Amino acid sequence: MTRRALLTLLLSSVALFAERKPVTLDDLFAERPSAGMGQAIWAPDGKSFVYNQAGKVRLYDVTARKSRDLFAMQALSSAAVKVPPAERFGWENRGVKEEVIQWAPGGHELLIASGGDIFLWRIASGGFQQLTATPIAERDAKLSPDGKQIVFRRQHDIYVLDLGTKKEVRLTSNGSDTLRNGELDWVYPEELALGTAFWGAPDSTKKE
Repeated sequence: MTRRALLTLLLSSVALFAERKPVTLDDLFAERPSAGMGQAIWAPDGKSFVYNQAGKVRLYDVTARKSRDLFAMQALSSAAVKVPPAERFGWENRGVKEEVIQWAPGGHELLIASGGDIFLWRIASGGFQQLTATPIAERDAKLSPDGKQIVFRRQHDIYVLDLGTKKEVRLTSNGSDTLRNGELDWVYPEELALGTAFWGAPDSTKKE
């Protein structure tokens, strides 16, 4: 390749890249909802996400680039049965992670943990169903992969709730201060970066 041809090629490349506007961080966040939004929780189809902003859960439609209010978290926490204060100090590792809002696999409902109880919010109808109402906090609730059951921890035992029949089944019954089913002690979050201690099988037949 001659020196003239090489120069022409370089100039053409520079012109080509000059025509393309570089992608910046400002571009990536230009369509993001207003400042102060919480973490985006994406729907299973990736077309929308929900986020908590100033106590209100909002739904953002990516295609339409618009958001709308769904509900206020206060409405759910007010409906929850009040949990008595703990009788003694209970330490918990900061690495423990429990999801407050989760999408159902079908993308039509949200599983909400608020005030110690568990709720199901239906996107289309705009209403919630209270799934638990006890003076003992239900913790670390998870939807089964098929969306038909909810697994959670109450005190030191694990329970499963069938959404169709509303039947609740206790999976363990030997929980105590020294035997904590489905709970993490300090070593797992610290050394293994685990935020939870139980999971559902991919085919929804088992809880581990």
